[in-house]
Amino acid sequence: MTNQEEVHSAIEWIEGLRDRWNDKDNVKYCNMAIKALEQTEPERKPGKWIWEDGNIPYCSNCKKYSDDADMQDIHGEVLYCSHCGAKMEVET
Repeated sequence: MTNQEEVHSAIEWIEGLRDRWNDKDNVKYCNMAIKALEQTEPERKPGKWIWEDGNIPYCSNCKKYSDDADMQDIHGEVLYCSHCGAKMEVET
């Protein structure tokens, strides 16, 4: 796991804790931790999934295939390449 993946995983874990807690102080501390982690995370390149008939998609940046291209973050909003960390465009 790369440092970038570790930071992203930590943010998701803290968001999960924050979403389960009703205590105002704990939510505040979670938000502070998330903000600090986001500042350490390098900027992600934009990308998109390239779909070919009969194949799993591949990343437009690193060209690696990914069978988890439909995996979303805990809010269901953003997609990331599990290989290079590119932030994928969300089709509307």
